[in-house]
Amino acid sequence: MYNLSGIRDIANGDEDFLKLLVKTFIAEVPADVTGLVDAVDNGNAALAYQYAHKLKPNFMSFGLDLEYDLNIVENWSQGKAEKEMADTSARKIHSAMKRVVDDLREDFNL
Repeated sequence: MYNLSGIRDIANGDEDFLKLLVKTFIAEVPADVTGLVDAVDNGNAALAYQYAHKLKPNFMSFGLDLEYDLNIVENWSQGKAEKEMADTSARKIHSAMKRVVDDLREDFNL
């Protein structure tokens, strides 16, 4: 589930701007999540780290509680966690993102 309080603060009451932020999130973030999953699947630690690092502020802005799983991917990228853990976290991130995008589309009639 998402929480738009941070995004609402940024939009400062402008509902059109809020909707634009949501649309931008839906347009860009799922591709980055797919990139993260693919990078982990292919053992590309450096690319997985880049995606995880890039996704953190987006997830935080939308109130998504996925920082632990992003940290697991980053730790794997740095040799501090097993690949199996990174695989599990990447799949969890992907699944959560799919649900959030579906919810946002429904809630904002997109």
